[in-house]
Amino acid sequence: MRQIPLLTASLLSLSYCVMAQSPYQRVNPFIGTGGHGHTYPGATAPFGMVQLSPDTRLDGWDGCSGYHYDDTLCYGFSHTHLSGTGVSDYGDLLIRPSFEPLRYQHKNEKAQPGYYAVTFDNGIFAEMTTGLRNGIHHYRFPASAPKVIVVDLSHRDQVVSANMNLSLGDQVNSGAATIAGHRFSKAWAEDQQFYFYGQFSIPADSFRVIQTVKGEYRQLAIFFPPKTKDLYLEVNVSFVGWLSPSKLPARQINEKRFLQVRNATRAEWEQQLGKINVKGTAEQESIFYTALYHTMIVPNRVDDADGSYRGMDRGQKEGKGPHYSVFSLWDTYRAAHPLYTLIEQQRTKEFIRTFLRMYQESGRLPVWELASNETNCMIGYHAVSVIADAMAKGIMPDSAEALLKAAVASAEDPVFADFGIDDYIKYGFLSIENESESVSKTLEYTYDDWCIAQIAEMQKDWSTHKRFLARSQAWLNLLDPVTGLMRPRENGRFMANFEPREVNNHYTEANSWQYSFAVPHDLQGWIERLGGESNAEALLDSLFSVSSRTMGRDQADITGLIGQYAHGNEPSHHIAYLYNSLGKTSKTQMRVKQLLDSFYSNSPDGLIGNEDCGQMSAWYVLSSLGFYPVCPGDARYSIGYPLFSHATMRFENGQRMEFRRKGKGPYIQSVTLNGQSISRNYILHEELVNGGRMVFQMGKKESNWGKAAPDRFMTTIASQRIAAPVFTYASAVFEDSVVFQCSAETGFNLLLIARDKQGNPDTLRAENGNYTLRQSACVDATYPERNGAAPYARACFHKKPNRWEVQLLHPLNRQYSAGGPQALTDGIEGDFEWQKGNWHGIQGQSYLAIIDLKDTQTVNHVDVRFLQDTRSWIVFPSGVDFSFSADGVNWSDAYSYSHTVLPEEPNVKILILGGKINLSGIRYVKMEAFQFGPLPAWHPGAGNPSFIFTDEVRIE
Repeated sequence: MRQIPLLTASLLSLSYCVMAQSPYQRVNPFIGTGGHGHTYPGATAPFGMVQLSPDTRLDGWDGCSGYHYDDTLCYGFSHTHLSGTGVSDYGDLLIRPSFEPLRYQHKNEKAQPGYYAVTFDNGIFAEMTTGLRNGIHHYRFPASAPKVIVVDLSHRDQVVSANMNLSLGDQVNSGAATIAGHRFSKAWAEDQQFYFYGQFSIPADSFRVIQTVKGEYRQLAIFFPPKTKDLYLEVNVSFVGWLSPSKLPARQINEKRFLQVRNATRAEWEQQLGKINVKGTAEQESIFYTALYHTMIVPNRVDDADGSYRGMDRGQKEGKGPHYSVFSLWDTYRAAHPLYTLIEQQRTKEFIRTFLRMYQESGRLPVWELASNETNCMIGYHAVSVIADAMAKGIMPDSAEALLKAAVASAEDPVFADFGIDDYIKYGFLSIENESESVSKTLEYTYDDWCIAQIAEMQKDWSTHKRFLARSQAWLNLLDPVTGLMRPRENGRFMANFEPREVNNHYTEANSWQYSFAVPHDLQGWIERLGGESNAEALLDSLFSVSSRTMGRDQADITGLIGQYAHGNEPSHHIAYLYNSLGKTSKTQMRVKQLLDSFYSNSPDGLIGNEDCGQMSAWYVLSSLGFYPVCPGDARYSIGYPLFSHATMRFENGQRMEFRRKGKGPYIQSVTLNGQSISRNYILHEELVNGGRMVFQMGKKESNWGKAAPDRFMTTIASQRIAAPVFTYASAVFEDSVVFQCSAETGFNLLLIARDKQGNPDTLRAENGNYTLRQSACVDATYPERNGAAPYARACFHKKPNRWEVQLLHPLNRQYSAGGPQALTDGIEGDFEWQKGNWHGIQGQSYLAIIDLKDTQTVNHVDVRFLQDTRSWIVFPSGVDFSFSADGVNWSDAYSYSHTVLPEEPNVKILILGGKINLSGIRYVKMEAFQFGPLPAWHPGAGNPSFIFTDEVRIE
């Protein structure tokens, strides 16, 4: 029997340095398994359906991949895993060679592409390998260990239905044991279907049912002969339907079969990883090839051998493969998919064909697709970026006209107008009252719209091109001329009390600093609006030099900070290259080098943030080669800092591009392509894939290279740069009258129409630049020249129904102040979309307020509204007390109200507590809502203080 040498995790790097001769051997799958990388170390084939990996963590944010390097307890090996995501799912079909979870030490683990092995503390040895649609287990049992395999279908997420059939096999005729079944589950993917067929290497003696649910076998223990030393199991999987043994090749499952699959997968990985060769230090090469590996384990094939797949409409589709799943597009459109346009051109076509089928089945292109489910996670419609980028680089799909139709439908079809699309189209941007994360959504939509305009231009559909080019200028409406930053719009004005370091509900996993440079498609316009190159440079410098302390919500994704630049999350990934747009190429080179050196290492904690399905690694792959796609959809790559002395990329057209770095020092002195000098600081896709040699001459001092021809993207119709009017006022809630101002885009007239609650219009005219309202109304500020077209702004002003004054005895959370204490009685009720900011929020303590009615009166009824969204840590108070006073000193006995709503009840809820009373001579009303307490044990944030959200006390 062959001996299996095991390398310790700490020796992996050394062993690669001494022994490795190929990119395959330099890969360290443990990179990213620690910290917040969320990767897994197990076996998988390139873009394979099966990810056979150990499961060491059942829940929690750092358990999203099922494995974390801090753990030393293994629950078994499941067949599907996600790489680097921020949400958990998968973990289908857990296999464990024992009744209980097993202890292990990292020195007894080994991982390579397509292979994983571990020796547990009890002496059981386990190794795994995978093919495209199958995984093979090998267990070697010590003589004293029970020869048992536990098959668990209830592992991790919520099981909807799961069952399995077992055949023990035939000892007399050497018929091996088999097991087959299904697992339907609900987690991030609401309706995941998984089917499997497994064949062991020998017959089994007996089995025991561990768990049944409604007659379904969820857990089985399978016992093998006591003398069993080596046991093999091959599992074939499908996301489509039942796997019939008659459709699978008849095989003996043994050591030979294991080695056959392992060697075939290794050969695939050798071929894949050999598409790029680099020469650097052992540390650099290990980081690089692991990064390249991470870009090649997703997206995953999900079609069966006959090409059939499960559609977005849940139907089985015949003969349409290859078909893929796991599209983390908010992340991967930035660098991973552009990398594929270089080294995976055929697969890029297959991805886009998959997108088109998803549109045909669901009515829109994927946003964040998982297991034929649209999770609607993250924002934007970034499949259009992948399509536009491929087409701009000459990777033409079969159905370009159909793809344009799909792109337009995904961007404006009212049936699928989720996430504020309707208001975005109507006003030309999103405001706080329209949608949560309004700034990030506007900026991502505006870039995606530019991508659609490019697709339309390539199809010569000029009307669509013009429409979406105009929409691509929505960023203008959020650029604050005072700070130069992207600032939320709030009821027609820029948000008051703006703090750019604050992480809040107006940005997606970021703050204003990190999203204020998200105009990759119109850098020319962005620079102009900032007032020129010097202002833009100063703003970039400030990003990297301000304090790294963030404010507001604790956001685990914001990591890898240099100032407020956050390399651990995707919105920052292009920013270092923006200096090129200003001709400040040395600053791009310096920052890119700093990022390459500081935020990647050959260790489990070697990624500064979530891997995010290849994006974090794709940034490293491209940047270390010396270039990066600042604006996917355009065929240019911005030149940065070449890390390696020598690198080669091989393309599917048979060409190869060789990169050479000559000289010492961090700064580029000159660049040549095929012997010709390049003075511009970007290179074209066509130049890369046509092959040749690119030489970077480096030096210790800054040079003038690249300053004369900056890499500056701009739209073709500068006249489309029209910003919406901006209101200015102190408060939108008033007692007698409100005075406000409104500014217009230079060169445009301004028309203000006020509509009262009945919708009656009234044209407002300014007096000395001021407008005045004395009744509640919504005011539309438009440009007559635009004939009602976007952009325009709306501000609603509300006359209070009373003159009451509210005193809060505890400070509100800064993010949930609703404009101040008076919002508690202003007559404007917060709704289920609490992120819009109309609720008072307080964390970790009770909510106590005193309302001064200004004069004494009879009170017949009092109540107050609360909101609960336990997933977001907002829980109804345990109860509320009302007390009443004539003088604010002497108070009545409390009127107490409680409820029976549990915090674990799903969905967002609103609760009204209060009732009838009959008191006269009352001027003051005191309300105290009692804190629920710490979040319960079942909650992901267990033990943390919960929030109380309240809005609108009603007193009659």
